[in-house]
Amino acid sequence: MLKTVFTKLASIMNFPLKRIIEYNSEDLDQVANYYSGELVKFVKRTLSIIPTNIFEKLEQISGILTKNVIEMETKMLKEKLKDLAAYEERFILA
Repeated sequence: MLKTVFTKLASIMNFPLKRIIEYNSEDLDQVANYYSGELVKFVKRTLSIIPTNIFEKLEQISGILTKNVIEMETKMLKEKLKDLAAYEERFILA
């Protein structure tokens, strides 16, 4: 999905370049470098968010597993099962 977004952005940024090419302007290289630089900045900012979010989610999962969800015994009474089930925490994990 990200590939299509970046491809679409690149095609949008090419629109001003088409006009410059039509008029045979000498500023073509400068404008192309500017738009390429802006696209690279945007891609870097967008892709830097992904690892940050992944590690935040892993930290939340680790906290839930270590603090809230207790391992259950293989055999136990139904009443004890209800106490250890931690439905909300398991729902968040799912």
